[in-house]
Amino acid sequence: MQRESSFNPYAINQRSGDYGLFQIHYSFWKKHFARKKGSRLWALSFKDLYLINVNVRVGMMIIRHDLVLAHGSVSGMIGFYSGRKGVERDQYILSVLSNESSFRRYRKKWEALAQLR
Repeated sequence: MQRESSFNPYAINQRSGDYGLFQIHYSFWKKHFARKKGSRLWALSFKDLYLINVNVRVGMMIIRHDLVLAHGSVSGMIGFYSGRKGVERDQYILSVLSNESSFRRYRKKWEALAQLR
C-alpha cells in the first residue's frame, strides 16, 4: 500500500483510473466483484473502492488471484499486481520488496520499545 497509495484511502491515479489504498484498477476488475446489500448482490461502483473495508477485501482477492497465477512466487505476484511489463515491472518489484525490508526494521524497533513498557 505504501507504493500504491502512500496509505491514502482516497488516492486516485487519474492516468490509470486506479482507486483507494490498493489502487484497484476499476475498469478492469469491476466485472469480477459485487457487493452484498441485504439479500441482493450489487455491482461495485468505483465509489465503493473508497471504503477501506471494500478496497482492502478487493485488493486481497486480487493479490490471491495474482499469487495463484505466479505459482506461489511473491515477486511474480507483485509483478502481476503491478500490471507492468519488462524493466518497469522489475523496477516495481524491487521497489515493493525494498519497502518490505524497511517495515521489518520498523517492526523490530516497535517490538523492542513495547517490551520496555
